[in-house]
Amino acid sequence: MNVFSTVIALLRDRGEFLSEIHDSVKLKSKISALLMSSFCFFAVYGAIIGTFHSPLQVLVCRQIACSVLDYAARVSSHALHL
Repeated sequence: MNVFSTVIALLRDRGEFLSEIHDSVKLKSKISALLMSSFCFFAVYGAIIGTFHSPLQVLVCRQIACSVLDYAARVSSHALHL
């Protein structure tokens, strides 16, 4: 399951998704996928808001988001190998 298919599964059938979390079905992959997708969505949101405020803010937001995503990818790949 890739990052965005987890979000789609959550949006498509919330009850089933939450029952899988309750039953601990692929819990680590769901957590890491939701964290990474949240960072992506917040980065896009920040870029959109930043374009109306300051172009410099877009660049800084992009750099911070890329750093956080890189860290999240390393942490999630480490957690999946445990």
